[in-house]
Amino acid sequence: EFTPSMEQDAQDRRLLLRDLRQGLDEGEFTLHYQPIVHMQSGRTVKAEALLRWHHSVRGQVSPAQFIPLAEDSGLVAALGGWVLKTAALQLRQWHDAGHPELMMAVNLSARQFQRGVVQQQVEDALVVSGIPPSKLELELTESALLHDGEAVTGVLRQLKALGVKLSI
Repeated sequence: EFTPSMEQDAQDRRLLLRDLRQGLDEGEFTLHYQPIVHMQSGRTVKAEALLRWHHSVRGQVSPAQFIPLAEDSGLVAALGGWVLKTAALQLRQWHDAGHPELMMAVNLSARQFQRGVVQQQVEDALVVSGIPPSKLELELTESALLHDGEAVTGVLRQLKALGVKLSI
């Protein structure tokens, strides 16, 4: 039975989806970079790109709220492509500033694999930024491997052939 609270939840979801599309168009997303430090040397060896959304009215929107919506709606492909390109360009800046040893880690969604765009987006990010493929690490959730395992495995082989690092 459909209840008023279910109707409200559906309405809230529709509004958030509209805002998500608009936020993507209007550049409301940013990446924050979490340093990964080598314990023995104390040196930063990698940064992990973390997606953040600052909505003009809602303020900070939790990734736990907008990532599943982006995945369900198909917007994750556009968002993921933006993340890859932006993170790769940031890494290029750090390399040019005298830190060529740094790596960048980017999380990939299982849905990005299902939409078949990951390899092209990775290639585009590498070309645009000019970073060495070995300095890009793609982090996959275990669920990415569970969905259409054969197709995902094929894409992973191609990504590995490009020279990027993969971690689960």
